Amino acid sequence: MSQIQIWPDQEPGWLRRVRELDDFAALVRDRTAAERAYWISVGVRELGSYAAVGRVLGISDARVGRIVQTYRPTPAFGGWPEAEEILSRLYARELAALPPQLGHVWRALHAAVAEARVDRSWADDPGEAMARAVEAVRPWTADCDQAALAALCRSWSRVQALAVADALTLGLIEHLPTPELARA
Repeated sequence: MSQIQIWPDQEPGWLRRVRELDDFAALVRDRTAAERAYWISVGVRELGSYAAVGRVLGISDARVGRIVQTYRPTPAFGGWPEAEEILSRLYARELAALPPQLGHVWRALHAAVAEARVDRSWADDPGEAMARAVEAVRPWTADCDQAALAALCRSWSRVQALAVADALTLGLIEHLPTPELARA
């Protein structure tokens, strides 16, 4: 099949957009491969060997080694991490600063938030929105004090409340601070 040559200054808009998307797809592939290699290298540090990571991922230890060797830091825009990474780090720090709660308290909050209607107020004042969600649960059957949980939600800063809401909506209750985690 022959290809038609079109001069760059005569490219139709659709063709220009296709080429832009091809370039973007290549960038995403490269970044994804680099990030995957980074996280696999983290796994190697944590588990101690290529073989252990290979068993977890279902690939050979030689392949893990090749992936780790290809990892090259590719910071975007002068060394700044991606927005998701910054937000993830921020939320992790904010969660670590929260006073630990027993697991059943976090589960009660998760259940209340799961039933809530999320609207614009959640971004404006997420602590208040979560408190209202807790107070709206009738009948309260959780094994913790409803008013105390609502007050706890209202005590958080906006970023702390957003970090909690993020963990709850992603189902990452185990990332929320508990006395057990505080002792570890």
